[in-house]
Amino acid sequence: MRNKLTKLLIDGHKQYLFYDQIADYLISEGVIVPPCKVGDIVWLVYTPKWPANPADKGKWFMIQDGVQRIIYGAKGLSIETWNVGTIPAKEIGTKLFFIREDAEKALAEKENEQ
Repeated sequence: MRNKLTKLLIDGHKQYLFYDQIADYLISEGVIVPPCKVGDIVWLVYTPKWPANPADKGKWFMIQDGVQRIIYGAKGLSIETWNVGTIPAKEIGTKLFFIREDAEKALAEKENEQ
């Protein structure tokens, strides 16, 4: 994988003068840029399937978590957090957030829907 990326960078540098052109070239060749890195802080908005307190069933919560690893597999890109587990990339912006204020806004919207 590293050798392929090195070759793509060399080929891209020969063909293009500007970094944005090289970035477009790499993406067109299938290079995937994850939306975060291991160790980043993320916020999750969710309702637990089995809450510790039965009175909390159906309530929405926001928690701060950390990215444990980034997975690219048969189901596509996923982000594994330390506490909640694996979250598909398609849930970025609905369940998983990189900015606390965005998570707070989503939580308020979920609470208003109830």
